[in-house]
Amino acid sequence: MSGRDYELYCAKYLLGRGFRKVQTTPITGDYGADLTARDWRGNSWVFQCKRYKGTVGVKAVQEVCAARKHYNANKAAVITNSKFTKNAKQLAMENDIELFEMIDD
Repeated sequence: MSGRDYELYCAKYLLGRGFRKVQTTPITGDYGADLTARDWRGNSWVFQCKRYKGTVGVKAVQEVCAARKHYNANKAAVITNSKFTKNAKQLAMENDIELFEMIDD
């Protein structure tokens, strides 16, 4: 699965969980977000999608943190098929970033 295919997979995942207006960002120059969306409460979200074989580190959290400001979103998250490092979890907690681990079986 390509990176873009994984982003589309994540978009379908979000739509199935009540998000709406789920859109992909440009492939290049995305400012750290792969998807934008709105939740059922009206919150605007940015998502960074990481399909990795290894663990996802702080860089993904930093990217989506910057994207939240750029896209004027009030919520941000990183979605992965893997797991997050301890440092990524700590940084996410300190910056109110949600982390989703959708582990491949």
